Amino acid sequence: KVMHEFLIDDRDKRFFKKVLSSRNDTIAEKFEIRLKNNEGKSVWCEANEIPYMNNSGKVVGHIGIYTDKSTIKQSEFELKESKDKLAEIIQSIDGIVYEANAETLNIDYISPQVEKILGYQTHECMNGNHFWKKVIHKDDLAWVFKICVEKIGIGEGHRLDYRMVTFDGRIVWIRDIASVIVKNGIPTKICGILVDITEQKIIQEAMEQMEERNRIFIDQSISYIIM
Repeated sequence: KVMHEFLIDDRDKRFFKKVLSSRNDTIAEKFEIRLKNNEGKSVWCEANEIPYMNNSGKVVGHIGIYTDKSTIKQSEFELKESKDKLAEIIQSIDGIVYEANAETLNIDYISPQVEKILGYQTHECMNGNHFWKKVIHKDDLAWVFKICVEKIGIGEGHRLDYRMVTFDGRIVWIRDIASVIVKNGIPTKICGILVDITEQKIIQEAMEQMEERNRIFIDQSISYIIM
């Protein structure tokens, strides 16, 4: 059989034709392509086209070595599909998902929601632990770092409420929920989510103020009654 009989469809035939037309006859070519096996099923192959020369050094043909890569390709497809699904899930979460180095606190990953909630592009957050120092409110920074470092040291996660400053200077309340990944007894990663709880805090503070006003009113009323 000629090579074209093993190709799956016109797309693969065009690709193979392009490879042949653009290759340097004196250099081995390596590429991936789909072929039909003897059962007519599609298989992914790694192709190695090696120039074959006669005694005078002239290229008179090519030797093709094709290795079945179907299992590896299937694993790659499944991995990509899993990553795509994970990305969809992360993007649907109403919070900032992050992963950081447990030793340096440098951010290794942060989800796109950081732009919506804090106004920063993802690449602006990947500058060591300076991001944390930039966004955590100055009055909360010291105690937040102290608790986080202590918790990381014993391999425990944390759940903290504190203030952050957005790119445009607004103050937002954040609930930081994180777990620590420990390998061979050593904390290696922090995986967490930052949730905007500003609205909850505003409602909570309003209720506390109302309760305080009611308490004062009741205390004054009792005082009048006693008098």
